Amino acid sequence: MPFTRSVTRRGILRAAGGAAAAASAGAGTLAAVRASGESDAFGGLEPIREYADWRRTWDIIVPLSSVTSYPRVFMLYDRAGGTIAVMSVDQYGNTMERKLYTDARRTWDIIVPSNFCRTPETMGVLFYDRAAGYGSLQSVDQYGNLRELRSYTNWRRSWTHIVPFANNDILLYDRAAGYASFQIADRTGGMRETRAYNSFSTTWDLITPGNWNFGAQGRQDLLFYDRTNGAGAFYAVDTAANLTSIRTFYDWGKSWSMMSGETLAFTKGSGLRIPADLMMFDYRGGRSVYFDVYADGYMGLVYDDRYESAEGWTHATPIGPDLLLFYNRPTGRALFLRTDFPPPVRPQPVPTVAPYPTATSTRPRPTATATPRPRPTLVPQVITEKTRVSMTPGKGSSWYIFKARTSDPRPNATIVSVTNLSEKRISLYHWGNRGDRRGPIYVKTGQTITDFDGMSVGGEWQADVEGSQSAAPKKVVIEVSYSY
Repeated sequence: MPFTRSVTRRGILRAAGGAAAAASAGAGTLAAVRASGESDAFGGLEPIREYADWRRTWDIIVPLSSVTSYPRVFMLYDRAGGTIAVMSVDQYGNTMERKLYTDARRTWDIIVPSNFCRTPETMGVLFYDRAAGYGSLQSVDQYGNLRELRSYTNWRRSWTHIVPFANNDILLYDRAAGYASFQIADRTGGMRETRAYNSFSTTWDLITPGNWNFGAQGRQDLLFYDRTNGAGAFYAVDTAANLTSIRTFYDWGKSWSMMSGETLAFTKGSGLRIPADLMMFDYRGGRSVYFDVYADGYMGLVYDDRYESAEGWTHATPIGPDLLLFYNRPTGRALFLRTDFPPPVRPQPVPTVAPYPTATSTRPRPTATATPRPRPTLVPQVITEKTRVSMTPGKGSSWYIFKARTSDPRPNATIVSVTNLSEKRISLYHWGNRGDRRGPIYVKTGQTITDFDGMSVGGEWQADVEGSQSAAPKKVVIEVSYSY
């Protein structure tokens, strides 16, 4: 449990090409994975827009978008200046100020996004002033309008971490006291405690949620990191706030300054998008590392970047599933990078062919001005068809999780797009027959998305619905367009 100081040395970190032996027997160590120069089967971080004149006083960057569509929204907070800027960014890295607040409270210590009041148009944000013991739950819409839903004037004045996860769960952690409170926030900002722990470890530096599917699929799990001991521990959390240890690693290094469980998509040489659902960032050491976390808690290296993060970045923030914002506060430099660019094409060996005739040949070599004989263009025949997938709900407490297993309707059938035909907004996942997976992808009613493009039609589908059980549909239907 995360309320014990002891860690285990039994973890072994798997690299992308297979299991990597640890440097010391049985130790799960980041040093055991391959460096980025050896992981050239994947594309990398592609800069798309750089800014050299950002304000040098932004303290907190809050991502407010986790969807694939653009523009995406994020928030910047300047504590000394009492300023909040709600910004949007397009797919080219161009930013636009949606709303500027110059009279913001100058004592916010923590600002984090939460799904407690999430709709297609709004996102929840939790603000915390430690010295005053003051908490504020607010909503922000796509235009940057902030609205306070509820405030609390008697919060504990020693929370060091506030970690929203799942749909509306929130973990509040007092490191010095070893105290943790798991709470649930409703759509109006009301909070109730699910469970409290008095014997948490007092050494956790970072606590990160992620969609790693250790427990019930559709619920986020938690990663705890102890910088002093170089330890990382994965836990599943159920709806009653019971924690189940999945895997603990020793010797993760003692320099990670930020971790994120946002799922990012990297592109493999074949064009296949590979999810990386754990990012580790060391701003002092100039390194950001991206892993695919497996259901058993082991990890596969997707990308290891030692170049862009060496520029002195003080902040690294994922904004959606394929976009990163790096920010250097002392210099005011900001850089947007995409993760889903394919790797550079490697030179192919030139096949040996018969040489051109020599100058003494009676058959002259064509000159540069010779007009080549036109060749007919061969247009490959691509046939597109559609099929429907009907998902049924789980039993008991899994009523909101709809699943279906399908087979490929035709050999080599490849997904082109997916349309949500149900009456509910869903979080959609797909585990393809080729071993790849993607999700969660948020899809509104009637919306068509291309996020599963290139995957096999066959495999396991899952859709999580929001709202109450009484309003849940009897089934969730999607329409899959595919080519072959």
